[in-house]
Formats: sequence, C-alpha cells, structure tokens
Amino acid sequence: IGLIVPVHTANPWINIFAAIAGMVFLAALIGVIESIMARLRLLHVPQLLVWAGVIAVIGLILILR
Repeated sequence: IGLIVPVHTANPWINIFAAIAGMVFLAALIGVIESIMARLRLLHVPQLLVWAGVIAVIGLILILR
C-alpha cells in the first residue's frame, strides 16, 4: 500500500485514512481481476504463473535494494 499510496504526513490520522483507503481500493481491484481471470481458459494458467513469478522476483529485488 505504501507503493500505491505514498502518503507520509505529520498527521497520523491522514496516514491511517490513506492506508485504509489504499487497502479498500486494492481489495476491489483484486476482486475485479479475479472475476476476469475466472473466465480465462486453462491454457493461459502456465503463462500467468510465469508472469506472477517474474513480478515476485522484481518485488523481491526492490525490497532488498
């Protein structure tokens, strides 16, 4: 959420609200993506797994930097 909504103010209430709003947005986005992905054919699943692995490795590299 800190990458999507990078809000760092002196007021902790704004930070908390921004984090909660970001989580709600991310949850809705994941719900929409899951609904769309359910319609994909099983032939696309290996391709999705490869891309998920690539994104996970990129995320790991960014965290370790």
